[in-house]
Amino acid sequence: MVEARDAYTGGHLWRVAQFSRLLAQANGLSALEVERIALGGFLHDLGKIGVPDAVLNKRDKLSDEEYDIIKTHPQVGADLLAGHPLAELAMDAVLLHHETPDGRDSVPA
Repeated sequence: MVEARDAYTGGHLWRVAQFSRLLAQANGLSALEVERIALGGFLHDLGKIGVPDAVLNKRDKLSDEEYDIIKTHPQVGADLLAGHPLAELAMDAVLLHHETPDGRDSVPA
């Protein structure tokens, strides 16, 4: 769904999944955790399918209002994933991927 809306984001999801897999393996995590982390990397930007094309594909700097729309994509993704029987495997990655270790949202979307 994401790649159909935005080819760049689709490729980004694949790259994040592969990089996440490599990091998890390098840190000696179990095969199950490695796969769970890779899945989270692949689904983390799922909510971008709910961002209007005019905002998602804008080349110039986003206005404050447009940035507020972009910042909704983690919750949109979590809402889309909710109710799926395997949602818990990737829910944290989807909902919290812009959160910093101290619990604040990071600036870049």
